[in-house]
Parts: sequence; C-alpha cells; structure tokens
Amino acid sequence: MKKNNFYLFALLFVLGVAKVFAQTNARPVDPRALYIFSEDSLQGFDEHSASAAALANGCYGTEFKVFMFREKRRFINQKYNIQERPAYKPAFTPPVYTKSSALPSSGSCSNEDFEDATSGQIVAPGAVNGWVITSTSSGANFCNPPATFAANLYTVYNGPISDANIGAAAGSASIISSYFDAVSNTQPSGSCFIRLNDAFAGAKAVQMKKTFTVTPNNALFQYAFKAVIEDGGHSCCDQPGLKIRATITNTATSSSTVLACPQISVAVPGPSCVQPTNAATPAFLNGVSPWKYNNWFPSAIDLSPYIGFQVEIDVFAIDCSFSGHGAYVYFDAKCSPMTILGNGNSFPAGTPFINIPTCGAA
Repeated sequence: MKKNNFYLFALLFVLGVAKVFAQTNARPVDPRALYIFSEDSLQGFDEHSASAAALANGCYGTEFKVFMFREKRRFINQKYNIQERPAYKPAFTPPVYTKSSALPSSGSCSNEDFEDATSGQIVAPGAVNGWVITSTSSGANFCNPPATFAANLYTVYNGPISDANIGAAAGSASIISSYFDAVSNTQPSGSCFIRLNDAFAGAKAVQMKKTFTVTPNNALFQYAFKAVIEDGGHSCCDQPGLKIRATITNTATSSSTVLACPQISVAVPGPSCVQPTNAATPAFLNGVSPWKYNNWFPSAIDLSPYIGFQVEIDVFAIDCSFSGHGAYVYFDAKCSPMTILGNGNSFPAGTPFINIPTCGAA
C-alpha cells in the first residue's frame, strides 16, 4: 500500500511539474482571441467570407480567432459609425525602472555600440545609455507600427551567444557576436550588441531610437543588423519584420525630413509576401522551421551634409499582427568621423578648406 501511494505521489508530482513548465513556456494568449461580441451587433456580418479570408491569409488556431476579432470589430465600427480611439500615450517621460535612457535632443553619439554593458546578458538602463527603447504588447502592424511607450523588450550581450532558432545546422551563423569588434575585419569597436524583442510572439512591437547632433567626429553612422523572424505565411502588413529609418531635423527651422536612404522595411518573405531582391535587402535563410534569418547585414549613413543638424535613428522589431509569430533583431552600430584623404592625410568632414599641393608643386 505504501509503495502504491509512493508511485501515486510521484506521478502527481511529475504531472504538476510538467504543468508548471508548460505554463511557464507557453506563449501568452492574445485577449482578442477570447473576446465575444454580442449577436445583435454582428447582425449582417459575413462570417463565411471572413473565415475564408483568414484561412487564405494563413491564420489558424489563435491567429484565426484574432483575425476574426479584427474583422468583426471593423464591421461593428462601420455599422455604428464608431471611431477608434488613438492609442493612449502618457505625457510624462518613462521613469528609470522602465529601463529607458533618453538623451536630450542635443546629445552626442555615445554608447552607440552598447559598450557600457559590463556583464554577459543585461537588461538595465546603463547598458542602453544614450538610447530610448520602448514597446507595446499588442496592436503590431508591420506597415503601420503602433505607438510604443510601455515596458521594454531587449537584452544587451557582452560576448558571443548561440541562437537556437537559427539552429546548429547553420554552423557559425547560429553564433551571434558583435559585428563591430576587435577580431573581425570591421573597424574595432568592442564586444557588445543588442537584441530587440524576444522569441515569443504576441503582436508586440519594439522601437529603439537614438538622437544626436551631427559633428565632424560622428558624421559616419555605421550599423549592422541580423533578424530572426518566424514566417507566418501572411500578407506583408501582417507578417513579422523589421524597420530602420533616419530622420534629420534642421535645428534652425525645426523642420524634419525622413531620409530616403536608409529606409529599410523588411517583412519576412513568404508565399503571400514577396520581397524585392537587391543589394539593399538582406537575403533570408531557413533556420529551425518556421524561423528564418539573415546574416549580419551592414550599412552606413553619410551624415556629413547635415553637420549641426540633429539626426534620429529608429529601429523597429515587429511581431505578426495576429500574435502567432515573432520577430527579434540583433543590432550593432558605430559612430566615426567622415574623412577625406588627400595625399595620404585625413581631413574630417566639415573642414572649412583643404590646401593640398598638386602633382609637381613644391
């Protein structure tokens, strides 16, 4: 009898641990999937057509329910002429415990490479000093990212890590380390880099931005990104993805312009989302299904025409809009002088004039 009780206790213990483990590792359920509209408000709603559209967009399970919620909400809003309220955004600056570290508009290009990090994996204000990182836990849309103001989703790493969603089969591609480091062929910068968002889907959007005044010493902004994204098989606006943009503000007139380059807008390619293939777009490789990734994709922005102006760099990592597929982005950056070489001498951008002897001159 005692032996049977022992086996029963052991079985209950194992089941309990399994349940806790499952709950701990389960993705959060999108509340839109649980919402029930009143029958009266849905009179006239074409359930059959909406269901067919959801399936055509690759929405199954929870994603199907979220898609149907969105279509029903749109139908009700149109039926009763209801105007959707804009997302609430608090007027105050997020306090320190949100792990944001805002620079004033006249800030310098400091800690652009996250080298203020002091240990292996960090989620703390000091590691992102000079950057502002905010997020939203719902309402992600690749084509129109929502306003972000809530708790942050990021991790700064000080040293190489292994990415399980890329997978060991990818070899060295699954080992992530700083792009601008002392052992690579790029200009030495350090060993740190950041990951925006996490591997859990949930219709989240994460925004990281940096604002600084352009000077001859930081007129070249170099950056590199490596995205790891689940392919949801949705249309482009509903797919997970990433965006990068740069905005220039004339300090004399306060007018702002989004630069035509870079404007990186990459949803993970799939059957319903065809992405252009060119030098400005990273190629995606297959990781552990349904994850895809691109190798480090470097680029640079020549800010020398804007010396004295302010620049804002924005980086977004966006889940799929139906909360079933995730996206996160590794990012590294480096500010450098933009220099001109003349007879072997370097002259920083913004130098008023350069006196270089011509060939044969004394």
